[in-house]
Amino acid sequence: MRSVLSRCNPPLRVLDFDYVDMRTKDFLWCFLHLPFLEEFRIVASDMSNNVIAALGQPDANGVWPIPRLRTLVLRECNLIRSKFVAGMIVARSSANLLPAHYDLTRCEEVEWQAVSSALEVAGALTIKGLSVHVEDVPPRIDEELHEAIQVLDADQD
Repeated sequence: MRSVLSRCNPPLRVLDFDYVDMRTKDFLWCFLHLPFLEEFRIVASDMSNNVIAALGQPDANGVWPIPRLRTLVLRECNLIRSKFVAGMIVARSSANLLPAHYDLTRCEEVEWQAVSSALEVAGALTIKGLSVHVEDVPPRIDEELHEAIQVLDADQD
């Protein structure tokens, strides 16, 4: 992967990963070696919270990973958590890495309420050029069935 990415000419501006599971250090290598990347979309990855956190901080030389990133789409990345996503968004927005659109869909551990609350506390919801969309995971069918049974039981009482 590193060989292919380092040979891209012209440099990549869009990168789509589907069902790609890489080690944290490989994600970080990609982030630091794709300075022209503007759109990064990843579906069904086991990427860690450390990967998300790394997007929210510059390296020792003050260089931000994927400095031109304008769109980050994460779908069904079920290991990442709300607080890491919110922290990354706040950090990148505070560093004026804008405009930026973040789209998180069906990531089991990311909830809109948690992300929006963290962004509100940080004052990030009013930043011009920032767009955040989080689609929560729908409840599992067995949870819906359990709730329906409770409602029926309550109606019979």
